[in-house]
Amino acid sequence: MHTTAVTDINFSAKNPRIRFADDLAREVNKQFPTFSLSRTKYWRNSKKVQNFLTDESKSWNTYKEALQTYGEIVCSKKKNYTKFNLLMDAIEKYRMANCFERSLLALVMAKCAGLKKCSIRIMKYGILDLDHAVLYVADGKKPYIIDPWLGFADFVPKAIERYNGELRRFLKYFPGYNKHLRFASAKNALEFPCPSLLSNKALTPLSILKFANTRPELFIKYKH
Repeated sequence: MHTTAVTDINFSAKNPRIRFADDLAREVNKQFPTFSLSRTKYWRNSKKVQNFLTDESKSWNTYKEALQTYGEIVCSKKKNYTKFNLLMDAIEKYRMANCFERSLLALVMAKCAGLKKCSIRIMKYGILDLDHAVLYVADGKKPYIIDPWLGFADFVPKAIERYNGELRRFLKYFPGYNKHLRFASAKNALEFPCPSLLSNKALTPLSILKFANTRPELFIKYKH
């Protein structure tokens, strides 16, 4: 999905859940400032990119190394708590992440905030996979999404309107495109491995308690 990642969050939403979701998206980008993993290989000669990336991540092979490291972590047989810890350490080292990695970070922070029904979902147009991951939250009567990659959060119908605008130049070639965008489970998506990390049960209460001691910055107070 060819969109531009941003870190400026829109705070115009009135609903408390969406305001909190905005805060969470902002905190993902604040605690884990990253540059696009997929675009780094094209832009790494630019001064902007070089100033952003850490010294350890400036070699020509860093893009492939980061991609391989992330894949090895999420596909390993380690416990989910360990996987998330290793992934966060790797992201802090390489300072590169795409929508999938950012959504995983949002999932951790959402669980630490006490949200119950969270899962990673992918955007689809009918059966067409749009290669974009978001955090889907079903707490309450109206589900909403958190998209740290694009830097916004909203209830599902409003989010679909936003994506329609982002993708209109691509989807206009498909009749009735605005009626067919949806958020589908990522469990069976080949590009998003390790289903156990994607579900509502990715982290146990004990894991969250451990994070409270080791990574207190992950916890955002949720004003219900």
